[in-house]
Amino acid sequence: MLLFIAIFAPFVVLFLVFVVLFLVVRTSNRVAAIQRHQFEEFAQLRRAITELRHSASGMERDDHAAGLPAIGASVRVLQVGEEVEIIDGPHVGKHGKIVPSPDWAREGVINVEVTGIEGPRLMDVSKVARWNEAGRA
Repeated sequence: MLLFIAIFAPFVVLFLVFVVLFLVVRTSNRVAAIQRHQFEEFAQLRRAITELRHSASGMERDDHAAGLPAIGASVRVLQVGEEVEIIDGPHVGKHGKIVPSPDWAREGVINVEVTGIEGPRLMDVSKVARWNEAGRA
């Protein structure tokens, strides 16, 4: 009986290892599919928010033109195409231009094409200032 167990035990262990490996791969594929689906949903939400902001900014300009009081946040609003200066981080003192950010970029981060550096850089809004705010008008 012990000889029988000694012969077939490695086969049983090998079978169990394959079953566990199969379950791990299957679970991994499900998690990847869920993450892909969530990424697509977040991208759709970001696009919808961007569209709402664009439509709201058009209405906001009309309110300012009509002389209505505006309630706004103290956070600086930087737009694509604006010239900025980096005031914190490894590129301090350099300037660049804001370019469109990728859909996956988190809120509070902008994409800056820094002069003299190849390719745009993602930076926190707090690390940049408008070119005219930096005292260089």
